[in-house]
Amino acid sequence: MTYRSSIAALFIFYLLAYPARCEALAVSKVNMNEIHALCKNSPAQCLPVLDEKLLNTPKQSRVWYDLMQYKIESLFLLQNIKALYENTKPWINKDDLPVPFKISVYIYYAKSLKFSNISDKALLKTEKKKYIKKAEQQIALMHDAYPDPMLVIQLANIKMVVGEIQTAYQSLKDLEVKYKRHPNPELKLDLYGNLAHLAGKLGDTEQAISYWLECLIWAKEFNNNQQIATVYYNLANSQTTNNQFIEAKQSYLSAIHYATAASDGAKRAQSQYSLAKLMLQQGLRLQAKEILQTMDVSKLPVPMEKELQLIRDSN
Repeated sequence: MTYRSSIAALFIFYLLAYPARCEALAVSKVNMNEIHALCKNSPAQCLPVLDEKLLNTPKQSRVWYDLMQYKIESLFLLQNIKALYENTKPWINKDDLPVPFKISVYIYYAKSLKFSNISDKALLKTEKKKYIKKAEQQIALMHDAYPDPMLVIQLANIKMVVGEIQTAYQSLKDLEVKYKRHPNPELKLDLYGNLAHLAGKLGDTEQAISYWLECLIWAKEFNNNQQIATVYYNLANSQTTNNQFIEAKQSYLSAIHYATAASDGAKRAQSQYSLAKLMLQQGLRLQAKEILQTMDVSKLPVPMEKELQLIRDSN
């Protein structure tokens, strides 16, 4: 996953870059502070509110673009990738868009391209890199104008997507030192989540676990059940890779608990599936079967759903 998209950094930049926006916010009936708080705490609860607000906000107004930006981030966090593709595709070739919204469209379109009609894998990869590069260029320009650590994290995340793992990792290691005593939980959540992913991709599973444990501290400080569930899920995956099966089981159970509290059906199903798979690997078929019986298969990503069918067919 992209750990988070640093939407707050983009929003702050837009306020600075477009002073007239303050007037638009003042006269608007949309309280963006309330929207930010709601989406931060629960993407699942945020989406229906966003849809309602979008219907009653002038299309392509500045507030409308902000609402759409929150919507596509929420769709990504909830792993509704098909809807993410459908909501980003109409905007992908439009140049006259607010810069923060344009960046979000580039990133999330690239991450949802598997739902396009491009069947050639090489072409799909090229197309993905094309839009990630566009996003990288826009973020670099923003960071030059308004330096912000969240944008450094955003750049590193994009480099990770296109395979520049070591470069991304080093940039965030430098940022970790620079902001070691920084108290902002959202910054630390993004920082350590991305560091954990990168360490894992570099094959350093123990370091990845260490980063996920640090990330968990900040996720709880941030008080976001959806993000806590996601951190526990990724921690469990790393613990499983490191043969820490007892710890992984507990982490998956915690992920299920927090995903349920956040109404995140996708993360709940993924955590249940991974826990059941872990149980099967340990020969605990009865426990695995009990877990699978309570799982909403429709919430699983297609690869997991296909693998689940193979597991069921083998029993």
